[in-house]
Amino acid sequence: RSEYTEAASSLNSFLSSETKALSDTNNINDLNEQLSKIKQLNETFQQKGKPLFEELSSIFDTIEEENISINDSNSDIDFQTLKSQFEELGSSQKEKEQLIEKELLLQSNSKASPEQIDEFKEVFAYFDKDNSGHLTKLEFKSCLQSLGENPSDDDISQLISEIGDNNEQVSFEKFVDLMVSKATDSNSSDEILSSFREIAGGRDTITEADLRNSSMDPDEIDYLLSAMPVVDGGYDYVAWIESAFK
Repeated sequence: RSEYTEAASSLNSFLSSETKALSDTNNINDLNEQLSKIKQLNETFQQKGKPLFEELSSIFDTIEEENISINDSNSDIDFQTLKSQFEELGSSQKEKEQLIEKELLLQSNSKASPEQIDEFKEVFAYFDKDNSGHLTKLEFKSCLQSLGENPSDDDISQLISEIGDNNEQVSFEKFVDLMVSKATDSNSSDEILSSFREIAGGRDTITEADLRNSSMDPDEIDYLLSAMPVVDGGYDYVAWIESAFK
C-alpha cells in the first residue's frame, strides 16, 4: 500500500507541475518559441510521465488482483482520477502542439486553406504509424500514393534528398510545403484527378472494389475509404481531391 501511495504521489506531483507548465506557455507571445516549449513538454511527458504512470498502473493491477484495500481518502492519489488527468494532459499537449503548427503553417503557406491543412494533417497522421512527427521513405511513398500520386522508388529518393532530414525522413512541415506546391500546380492536381478517374472506369464516383482492384496498398485504400465522402454509387473522389488540391 505504501508503494502505491509513493508512486501515486510522484505521478500527482508530475501532473501538477506539467499542467502548470503547459498553461504558462500561453504567456509566450512568439508562436515558434511556444511550439518549441510545448514539444519539450511532450518529450518530458513521454520520457518521464509515461514511466511514472506505467509503474503506478502495474502496482494498482497487483493491488486489484490481490484484493488489497488502499483505504486512502486523499482523492489526489485515486488511481482513476490520476489516470484521467494523465490522459487529459497528454491530449491537451498534443492538441495545443497541432493547433500552433497549423497556425504557423497557415502563416507560411498563404496559398493553403485551413481545410487543405486539415486534409494534409489527416493523411500525414494516418501514415505516421509511430506518431513520430516524421514519415519514413516507405510511409512517405504510401502517403503520396494514397493522394493519387504514383512515384517510383527513384522519385521518392529524389524527393527525400530535397526535403528529407539527415535520417531520410520527412517532417510534417516539409510534407505540407510539398503538398501546397502540388495543390497550386494545376497540372499536378489534374493528373491526380485523371488517375482516380481511370481507376473508377471514367465515373465520377469510385467504389471500394475499384480501389481494391487497383495497385494501391491496403493501408492506402483504408485511408481513402475513411477520408472520401460517401455518395450514392460509392465514394466522391472528385470532391475529396478538390478539397485537398483546389
